[in-house]
Amino acid sequence: SYCDYQYPYGYTRFVFDTKFLRENDIYFPPYPRFQDPPFLVKAMIKAKQFYAIKKNVYVLSIFDKLVRFDKWEVAEGAARGILDILKMSREEKLERLHTDILMEMHTRYINYLYKAIYTGNSALLAILDDIVDAIDEELLKKDGRITSAPHILNKKEIDLLMQKMGKIEAELWENIKKYSYIII
Repeated sequence: SYCDYQYPYGYTRFVFDTKFLRENDIYFPPYPRFQDPPFLVKAMIKAKQFYAIKKNVYVLSIFDKLVRFDKWEVAEGAARGILDILKMSREEKLERLHTDILMEMHTRYINYLYKAIYTGNSALLAILDDIVDAIDEELLKKDGRITSAPHILNKKEIDLLMQKMGKIEAELWENIKKYSYIII
C-alpha cells in the first residue's frame, strides 16, 4: 500500500489505467519541473494499493537541455510541487513522505527558491508562506527524523543571506583570478 511506500519519485515504474486517472481527476500539474511527484503521490493515494515493476517501463521525454533551477518559473514549479505533496501528505497522515519532501526542499531546492525571491519573484515568497502553513509538526514528530519544521527565512533574512553569498562569490572569483593555475 502507499502508506508503506510513501515515495514520490519513479512514476515510470508504474503503468496507469487512463480511465482510473480521468475518473479521479489525476493529471500532471502544469509546472515546468517537479510535476511528476505530485502526479504520482495523488495517483498512489487514490489507488491505495499498487504493484511496482523493478525497472522503468517507459520514458515520457528525452531532452538535451540543462534544467536551470535558478530560473523563476522552474523554482516556482518546484515550490508548487513541494506544496502539493506537503498538503496531500498532511491530509493522508503520511509522515515519512511529509518529512522526506520537507528535507528534500531544504537540501536540494531552498537556495534556488531564496535566489528567485531575492531577485524579485514575489509570487514565490507567497508560495513559501503556504509551504510553511502546510507543514504538520505532529507528522514530523511521528516520523522522528526531525522534530520540528526547519526555519524558513523571511524576505529580510533572504536578502541578507543573498547579499552575503554575493560577497563570498565575488571573493571566490577574485581568488580564482589571482591563482591562474586553478583549473575548473
